[in-house]
Amino acid sequence: MPDDSKSQGLLDTNVLIHSLTNDANSAECRAFLRLVQAGERRVRLEPYVVHEMSYALSRVLKHTRQEIAEELLALTQWSGIDCDQELIPAAIIRWRDRPSVSFADALLAAEAIRSQTRVFTVNVRDFNDTGIEVPAPLSSFQP
Repeated sequence: MPDDSKSQGLLDTNVLIHSLTNDANSAECRAFLRLVQAGERRVRLEPYVVHEMSYALSRVLKHTRQEIAEELLALTQWSGIDCDQELIPAAIIRWRDRPSVSFADALLAAEAIRSQTRVFTVNVRDFNDTGIEVPAPLSSFQP
């Protein structure tokens, strides 16, 4: 018997996308996700899946950044979702609130803040107003 306090597997982006469309896989995906939402199935939601969802929902389904953020934040709160509850919501909120920042950079910033470390990038403007150290130029960093 599986331990219900642990994930039973990883959730893939395609399950979420199919659940929002009307195709041959939609009904099965919606039924599975209802079980996840109710906590009857436990799945692990990884940051790279959230990243892919931020892209797919805007490009494929034409959702706004605000709508996507609300959907993703709600998803992280489902009873059957296991995810990094510090990192993923922080990245979603950062991405939602900064239209010029990609989800990958929002995730990187959230991790840098959590880890209290610097980010090495030439794209300094994406990390302004974060308190994150961004050596500029890169060669200015001295360990």
